[in-house]
Amino acid sequence: MELEFNLRARTSKIIKGRQFGPILNSLILMISFIGSTLIVNRWLFTELKLLSFGRLWPYYVSYLDFGLVRRAFLGTLIDIVNADGLFSNKFVIPYVLHFSALCFLYIVFARRLASVTLDKQTRIMVGIVLFFSPFFLFHFAYSTGTLDIYVFAWFIGCLLVKTYPKFSFLIISGVLLHEAFIFLLPAIFVYKILNCKNSNQERFKVIRYFFSSIIVSGLLLAFTYFNKVQKSKFDLIMSQKIPTELYLQNAYLDPSGYFEINSDFGDNVTLGSKAIHFIVNNRLVVPVLSTLLALYLAWLVSYSWKQITKMQRHILMLSLSVPLLIQVVAGDLFRWVALSASCSLTFLVFGLRDSRIKLHLRHLVPLLPLSILGPIGSSDFLDPFPVITFFMMR
Repeated sequence: MELEFNLRARTSKIIKGRQFGPILNSLILMISFIGSTLIVNRWLFTELKLLSFGRLWPYYVSYLDFGLVRRAFLGTLIDIVNADGLFSNKFVIPYVLHFSALCFLYIVFARRLASVTLDKQTRIMVGIVLFFSPFFLFHFAYSTGTLDIYVFAWFIGCLLVKTYPKFSFLIISGVLLHEAFIFLLPAIFVYKILNCKNSNQERFKVIRYFFSSIIVSGLLLAFTYFNKVQKSKFDLIMSQKIPTELYLQNAYLDPSGYFEINSDFGDNVTLGSKAIHFIVNNRLVVPVLSTLLALYLAWLVSYSWKQITKMQRHILMLSLSVPLLIQVVAGDLFRWVALSASCSLTFLVFGLRDSRIKLHLRHLVPLLPLSILGPIGSSDFLDPFPVITFFMMR
């Protein structure tokens, strides 16, 4: 009788656990998505209103106006379909596209994580680390006014796409979208090679399409450095496309994007080195710690990946850390930390989905406290975790 009672109690506990697990996972996802939605639409709460989106020029600079220039791929697509002419308010298209890209990322990772076979405790911890990370979806929700979310969406597309012509198109268009995409290419290549399932013919196809795409995109990108646009022409056209007068009310915002599409490599290196010197001279802790956390995530993925050699582990970790090197030619360290960490988290979820990763819970513990901090921030080193700062100011 006692044995039967214990058996019923244990069975009831298991059933309740199985019912509670999916509910808690859905709650984690729902809270994260609501949080990201509020972060994107912070114009509802801030004094800047719609200006809190940031710069609009990436959505309106176009090849049709200036020829082949950097970072104009997205704006050209918008120009071709004449989407910018649908609304008199020039913030509508940027907000709609940014939020759509964010929804795409949530759908991809929610579906991937739902198809992973994990025990309840591990699934919940992975869900918290993933959906509440300051370097991941919260960051992309916050980094409006940049092309970061589209760069990462292109990265996800390269990992998911099955046909090689589409793979090549995504690589070439990704580089045209933003040259920072180049720093994500090593991780894409390593992922494709690791998933070839010991087929030499498949590896040869990956190598052939990958490097031929790099050559084409490299030539196109090199041309953009020679195609200089006169500032008078640029300002005239962009002032007709963007409500520039609104930006003049906020001196810290660059309304045009002229520097970004016309800067030389040397200008970018100077910008990056100044940012590094600023961090070192002011002994800023958060940029250093965030960089170390990105490296930790890269190590965690390489350490947990099954059935690869020691050399392959080193290559995997290195490929996931490469986005940190963007700091050499750009100044926004938090953005590059977020890109590196996001690549690592992507490999973690995709590896779990494909049974390529053996995860130890103790390795996730250092990441759990980060889940209460909100997005890491964007370009201001002195204002990390801006959402937390906003609530404290309130």
